[in-house]
Order: sequence, then structure tokens, then C-alpha cells
Amino acid sequence: MPLKSKISDWVILLTTILFPIGLLLLIIRFVMNAKYRHLRAGDYRVTGYCFLVWLAFISILMISDPSEGAGEAITVFLFVLGVPALIFLWVGRNKKKEMERLYDEYNKLIELQSELNVNHLSTMTGLSVDDVAQDLRYMLMTGRLVHVTGKSDSQTAAAPSGPVTVQCGNCGASDSVVPGKSKTCEYCGSTLTA
Repeated sequence: MPLKSKISDWVILLTTILFPIGLLLLIIRFVMNAKYRHLRAGDYRVTGYCFLVWLAFISILMISDPSEGAGEAITVFLFVLGVPALIFLWVGRNKKKEMERLYDEYNKLIELQSELNVNHLSTMTGLSVDDVAQDLRYMLMTGRLVHVTGKSDSQTAAAPSGPVTVQCGNCGASDSVVPGKSKTCEYCGSTLTA
């Protein structure tokens, strides 16, 4: 799971002036980051900045044009590009705040229960088990998970002790399995391990 986007904000912003390339990179970034919840806020933010760069570039071109309608055209582009820019920046900021609030909620819930149980956190937050697991992995990788720390050498690493949902490789059915234990799939009979 990547901590940052593979396509940098600066690469997108610098290629935004070359309109089709910047837009293509922006779309590719959205597609690549679609499954990573912690990267979405940054995607919205960079989209807002792209709209601002396009607005600035077009405004500079319009100001340098001595014709009569340049002021009116700039006003139109302020609405056409400026409003979406502000909307994307606002959505990105709210997504970031939402994720920060969710990370705080995870820490509080983990503090209240003595163990890290992904299924319980999923139930309490109303998110899917996969989303909660992804968020917890990200929090562990970035050091945001206050009450659970990974330790190396002779010390053991904290891990989820409750059952986790596993998908059967043969039939695709989902079932809960305790980590370190095996279970037989009730549909096809293959062995499920976590």
C-alpha cells in the first residue's frame, strides 16, 4: 500500500500548462488511487490547484490580448474554472478532516477495547472490514496508530487478535477466520487461513 501517490502533485501541476498531458496524468492518478482512501483528499486538492493553474494561465493570456472582450472573458473563466477549483479544494480539505476524525475515532475505540479487532471497529464505524483494515495499515505505516506499535527483533508485533474476514480462493465466498487458525470453506470445502 503506497503512502503517497505515484504521480507527484508537482508533476501534474507543471504539466497542467500542457493541457492534455496534465489532464491525462490527473485522470491516471485518480484511477491509480481509487482504492486507497488516504490518498483521495490529495487527489481532490491537486485537482483544485490544476483548475487554479488553468485559470491563471488563461487570465495571463487574456490580459496580454488587447481586444475589447478580454475582461468579460476573464470573468467567465473565473466562474468556469474558479468555482470548480474552490469546490475541489473544499472537498479535499473536508476529506482530509474526515480521515483525521476517523483516525482519532479508531484510536479512541482501540483504547476502549483491550485488543485490536477489525470486525468490531468495522461495526462501530459503519465501514467495511476491508476499509478499516486498509486504514489501520496506513495508520501503522505512518505512526498514527497510538495504542498499537509494531516492534521488531525479539519483541512481538501487535496484530489483530479477533477473527478476520477471508475470501475463499476457489469459490469467492467470505468467512471469518481467527489469525493463525485454519477453517474449511462451507461452500466448496477448501481450507481458509488468515
